[in-house]
Amino acid sequence: MRNVWKYSIAGQVIFGPDTLTELPSCLKKLKVNKPFIVTDKNIGGSRIGLRIKEVLAGFDYVFWDNGIPEPTTATAIAAAAVLKEQGCDATIGLGGGSSIDVAKAAAILATFGGNPADYFDENKVPGRTIPIIAIPTTAGTGSEVTPVSVLEDEERGLKGGITDNNIRPWVAIVDPLLTLSMPPRVTAETGIDALGHAVESYIAVSSKYLPPDKDYIFGGSTELTEVLAEKAIGLIAGNLRLAVFQGQNEEARYNMSLASLIAGMAFGNSGLGLVHAFSFPLAKRTHASHGCLIGLMLPYVVSFNSTACPLKLKRIAELFGESVAGLSAIEAAGRGVAAIKKLQEDIGIATRLREIGIKEEELPAIAAETIKIERLVRGNPRRVTEANLIEILKAAF
Repeated sequence: MRNVWKYSIAGQVIFGPDTLTELPSCLKKLKVNKPFIVTDKNIGGSRIGLRIKEVLAGFDYVFWDNGIPEPTTATAIAAAAVLKEQGCDATIGLGGGSSIDVAKAAAILATFGGNPADYFDENKVPGRTIPIIAIPTTAGTGSEVTPVSVLEDEERGLKGGITDNNIRPWVAIVDPLLTLSMPPRVTAETGIDALGHAVESYIAVSSKYLPPDKDYIFGGSTELTEVLAEKAIGLIAGNLRLAVFQGQNEEARYNMSLASLIAGMAFGNSGLGLVHAFSFPLAKRTHASHGCLIGLMLPYVVSFNSTACPLKLKRIAELFGESVAGLSAIEAAGRGVAAIKKLQEDIGIATRLREIGIKEEELPAIAAETIKIERLVRGNPRRVTEANLIEILKAAF
């Protein structure tokens, strides 16, 4: 049994309204002469794009807005080529998790060369990259504090993850005002993604029971990650509906940005589980967003896991405001699952795999691919077989 755990985060977190104005001083402290800003056309042409240009008036920088919603290895290669050609010495990921992920991967390539796929899996980045600054404009991925960059590998036709503490951003600037322009669907899908992070972190297998002879980046749940995850779950339960239905509600946006950040601080150390493992083969077969896939699978996976961690599911029910007095642990856990499913339905997340184009005959292949994603499967609180995975998929179908 492990009696020691470790905790890592971004080099610095700056949180609060209008903290984008802190960017110039961050660049000066890091001795950055020419940052490379990674974003997409939607952000680049918006008030956010104009705002960052105002904030950086007087700085020499490159503004690259060719990011895409589900970035590929080619996206990162293209970004890194421009970064090196222009002589930039830092990356800034401005946008959702996709832009931040590309900024991380471009920093790796600019520092060490190669192809992003060379760094897929864990602990493959040989050292610290050029500085990475993350500025999220959504409230969901937590990528601003995590050691992960997810890209689609076109050659293999699947998504791969670079997981390494060397790509945790040097600075995370989380300004809730940047999320005010998110439309309802994006708010819902990124918000339910944050809930998936918090819940899977909370119920993840304890760090005490992972093999003691391995130094995992994702080391299982600890007392610290559990506290963070609980706080994030409570914030999301009380604010996601408001953020979706009242987009200009600054308090709800503030709380969702905080929840996303805290959930990232939790799962960026504990790791995740089957919900996220399922998302990779499902993404390969559909055009559904990552958040949609996480939100769809979350209640079904949590229901499967409830017998392994009923007291934690009972606590989730309480965080959602459910009454569990007089109920057994299993009955209370059911209330937790039901509360997650009700939120899923209320904010318009798809509830069935058939709704996003998955065919029943595909389920065994999806299960077979999911079980191979060991870095996620190992974090699940209940051991699984392919038959178990097919059972979950059938429930979700």
